[in-house]
Amino acid sequence: MNRLVAHKGIIFSGLVISLYALLIFFAVYDSSLYLKIAAIGIPFLFLAVYLALYYPYWYILLLVVLLPLSLNLEDIGMGAGISLPGEVMVMLMALLMIINLLSGYQFSPDILRHPVTIAIGLNLLWMLITSITSTMPVISAKYLVMRIAFILVFYLFIAQILGTVKGITAFFWLYGATLLIVIIYTLLRHAQFNFIQQVNAYVPKPFFKDHTIYGACVAMVLPFFAGRVFMSFKNRLMPGPLALFVLPFLLAGVIFSYSRAVWLSIALIMIGALVLILKIRMKYLIGALLLAVAIGFYYKEPLMYKVKNVQSERGSDIEEHASSIVNIQSSASNKERINRWEAGLDMFFEKPVMGFGPGTYPFQYARFQDKELMTRISTYFGDKGGVHSEYLKPLSESGLPGFISFVAIILLTITRGVKVVYNSKDRSVRILAATIILGLTTYYIHGFFNFFLHTDKAAVLFWGMTAFIVTLDIKYGKDKNISF
Repeated sequence: MNRLVAHKGIIFSGLVISLYALLIFFAVYDSSLYLKIAAIGIPFLFLAVYLALYYPYWYILLLVVLLPLSLNLEDIGMGAGISLPGEVMVMLMALLMIINLLSGYQFSPDILRHPVTIAIGLNLLWMLITSITSTMPVISAKYLVMRIAFILVFYLFIAQILGTVKGITAFFWLYGATLLIVIIYTLLRHAQFNFIQQVNAYVPKPFFKDHTIYGACVAMVLPFFAGRVFMSFKNRLMPGPLALFVLPFLLAGVIFSYSRAVWLSIALIMIGALVLILKIRMKYLIGALLLAVAIGFYYKEPLMYKVKNVQSERGSDIEEHASSIVNIQSSASNKERINRWEAGLDMFFEKPVMGFGPGTYPFQYARFQDKELMTRISTYFGDKGGVHSEYLKPLSESGLPGFISFVAIILLTITRGVKVVYNSKDRSVRILAATIILGLTTYYIHGFFNFFLHTDKAAVLFWGMTAFIVTLDIKYGKDKNISF
């Protein structure tokens, strides 16, 4: 019997090797790019399956390393894009996790019971419901599957596997190491054009689709490395000198991304950093926010007058480019963004509860455009981006419940993170939690102008950093260092 099994094994192995050799032969003599990718990728796929099954800790670390370097293929057929090998590795791990969960594997009860996890679960549940009632069920189903995969791998699995100070630090150093490679590559390409703004959308390719998502990812990790500079130089987990080496490249990446939303987010988290350093209580923060809103409302007419008279266009001059943020008169980019926002709000008013379905905005917004707001870059075909807002997206696609549940995730994450910063007795934990909150806040601000959570490169940071706040809160949030 053993000989028979061995004989069958040899035949099967020979058959697999022969088929793979045939694939390589066709890949060499055929011009198809996808055939060549398959020939190169199959051995790595087998290696990935092996690591995922037997060494999941190293698998997730490898995934974190590879995500910034994953190649962004924008059209692989039927208008679909993919990030290789990132998205393939995410889907593989998500599939294996589902199988393990069905076989009895359980996540930590503390993680599952945490308010942030409950908010994420409610958000996913409502996305499922609105996918069923969607105006385009197939599109919504695809979008929902990808979101579930991201939550399973980037939130639950990372919280379970990397949810310690050591694991969190490893996550940022590994992602930052390969992101540094991309930054240097991008800066070198940009230098060939004297760092002009007009080519910023192309220089991060093929690793990032454009400069906005590239800048957003750099901004999200920047506070971590800034925080490391203030740690002890003797700390092996958080070496200050190495962070001091990385930090200038991250700052250059932010500046020469020419992403105005990124610049704004970095400027505003300076205020957030001051709040955390002074440990200002939440009730005072809420009061200050309400006061700022009241002052803005009182002075809205002179402010709007100034905004309407801003004529700065996007350009190679950084000061001029920054001032163009509020140019809604002649900037096609800004006017088109307002056009998309208005369309998203009109979609919400038409379907305020259920929305049009997850992922459907690009295919549904055309008829909601106001002709007076349309620009030279407007389109009726849904082929030039989406709603340009991480908040209007769920509002138009999943209605008010989808919007509220998404905002609840953000508010709970912020409050729990601030609690750790204020309450933890461990200085290194306080700094770590503060840098994570500030990094997430850059995306919360950026989310008013763009949306990237459907991409693996940004999703791993957003959901992973959210998971880290949860695990730090579970372990250190109950310390009584100061009243929250």
